[in-house]
Amino acid sequence: MKILQVFFGHIVRKNRRKVIKIEIGEEKYIEINGLKVDSLKEMNNQFDIVYFLPDQLRVVKEGPQLRRELVDNQIISLKPSYKKIFLNTNKLLLARNNILRLRENTSYKKEQIIAITKSLSTYIKSLSYLRREYIKSLNYTARSVHSFLTDSSEKLELNYLSFFNGLEEDEIYYKIMTRLDQDMERGYTYFSPQRDDIDIKINNFSAKKFSSQGQIRSIILSIKIAELENIKKIKGSSPIFLLDDVFSELDFDRRKRVLEIIKDSQSIITTNDLDKGLDAKIFYIREGVVREN
Repeated sequence: MKILQVFFGHIVRKNRRKVIKIEIGEEKYIEINGLKVDSLKEMNNQFDIVYFLPDQLRVVKEGPQLRRELVDNQIISLKPSYKKIFLNTNKLLLARNNILRLRENTSYKKEQIIAITKSLSTYIKSLSYLRREYIKSLNYTARSVHSFLTDSSEKLELNYLSFFNGLEEDEIYYKIMTRLDQDMERGYTYFSPQRDDIDIKINNFSAKKFSSQGQIRSIILSIKIAELENIKKIKGSSPIFLLDDVFSELDFDRRKRVLEIIKDSQSIITTNDLDKGLDAKIFYIREGVVREN
C-alpha cells in the first residue's frame, strides 16, 4: 500500500499517555499504542468521541429504530452497565418470541412464557427508566443549544414515547400478558421496548413531517452538542468532537454560531464549503496532502 502521509499524536487522560499513529494512503491505517484499530467502535472504547455524520440526518425522518439507536449508544457511552440491561432485554424478547411461535399450546409453554415475561419486566423497567431520564436530560441541553443556533427562532422538543413510561415491574408484566392470546397468534410480543420512539418537534410541529433539510441538520447538531456537554458534565473530560460536512444547508450566521458554541471543545470539522471570516484554524487536504492555510 502506498503511504502518502503519517501523523502521530499523543493523548493524555487520567495520567495515561496514548500514542496514535495514522497513515493516510490508498487506505487509512490507525494504531493506538502500536495496536491496529479496525473500527470507530474500537476508537470509542479508547477515547470519548462524539460524531456528527451526514448519515445521522436520517434519524429525524426515518423509522424509530434509528432514534432508539442514537439514544442507546449515547447512554452506553455514559453508563456502560446499560449495555447489559439492553442486551438482556433483547435476549429475553427473542426467547419469548421464539416460544410464542411454537405451534403446540401446552401448559409448559405457558409456564415458560410467564417466567420469561417476569424476568423481562424487570429489565424493561430499568431500560425504560434510563431511556426516559437520559432523554429528559438530553432535551434540556439540546433545546438550549438549538435556541442559540437558531437565534431563538425555533423551539426544539424531545419526548420519550413508550408503552412502559413510569410503570412498575408488576404493571409492565400485566400489560405484556394482557395480549398473550394475540401474541401467540402473531408470534411476537406486541408490548415491547423495541417499539419505543423519540418524538422530535420544532415549534410544536412534528420534525418528521414538516422539517426542512436545514432544520434537520440543526436538530441533529443540537443533539450531538448536547451529547458532548453531557459527557463533559458526567465524566469530567472533554471528548473529541468530529463533524463531517456539518456546514451544508446552514447559512453563514448558523455556521458562525456552530463555531462559537464548540470553540472550547476539541473539535475537527471537515467541509467542502468554507466561508471566509469564520474563526477557526484551517487545514487543506489536496490529493492526500495536508497543509495549513
